[in-house]
Amino acid sequence: DDMCARSVHASARYGNLANLEDHLAVPTAVNEKDSAGFTPLHFAACYGHTAAVQLLLNKHAQVDAANDHGWTPLHVAARNGHEQGVSALLGAKASVHVEDKHKMTALHNASCSESKECVTNLLQEGAKVNQQDQDGWTPLHFAARFNNVDIVVLLLSKNADPNTQDRDGWTAMHNSARNGRNRCVEQLLLHNSTDLSKKTRYGETPLHIACRKGKAKVVEKM
Repeated sequence: DDMCARSVHASARYGNLANLEDHLAVPTAVNEKDSAGFTPLHFAACYGHTAAVQLLLNKHAQVDAANDHGWTPLHVAARNGHEQGVSALLGAKASVHVEDKHKMTALHNASCSESKECVTNLLQEGAKVNQQDQDGWTPLHFAARFNNVDIVVLLLSKNADPNTQDRDGWTAMHNSARNGRNRCVEQLLLHNSTDLSKKTRYGETPLHIACRKGKAKVVEKM
């Protein structure tokens, strides 16, 4: 409580609405950045304090404020799978197209979480399903990497391309094969356009990867 009394960022971080209201009596506090460029809205969004998010938005917090990494509140809410926070930010016209310094969007981040709802909300607002980050990864690459099967299925149903290759030639199937993500492999195999002949820059197909990593169940499925 003492920390929240002293810091608007701590108040947002811990969802302490009473202290947050006190800090917001100073008009500049709502968009004050800490040493890493985080605003109070970043903290409230990151830690899932929806009431604090709404309070800050009502006080005219900059919804697309970026920190030193280029992350907006929508990026951090999506990464942590906070559906209500994502909905509140989208309701305040947060942009789904903002890229951080690694060219990741909120959809890339949501695909790392386990929240199918966050991904659905972002897609409904026009997020680009096949957008690549600076390494060439699409949201589908991330969903496969983190074994988020429901999100893999959702992205594929929204025309995610399973054959998009990153800068090293890896597809989502390569990622699933490397990590032994059997259920993701199954879903990618069910998608008729998945090309198992795609090769990395070193000439390896997903089957080569699965064999090299000793993923016997993946090998059987392929």
